[in-house]
Amino acid sequence: MNKFSARRARLRSLLAGQNGIVIFVGNVDSAAQYRDNCYKWRQDSNWLYYFGIDEPRFAAVIALLAEIGRRMKVNFELLNIEAGARNSA
Repeated sequence: MNKFSARRARLRSLLAGQNGIVIFVGNVDSAAQYRDNCYKWRQDSNWLYYFGIDEPRFAAVIALLAEIGRRMKVNFELLNIEAGARNSA
């Protein structure tokens, strides 16, 4: 398990017993605040912490289902917004 998977596992453990979804949206490749800004594009800090992908146009959804017995069911999807590609992890 890499450090990003471990961080997501820790987040899931903190949310154990909860129903709902956790949505992470990375930044798009546009200049900050306005078009002529000279600062380089930067990925969202939360996105980098949990996923480590320094590319634009990604989003992820973690679906949490309350515990059934002693087993927690978790569904995770990583989406490339531009290409519409999906990777389940």
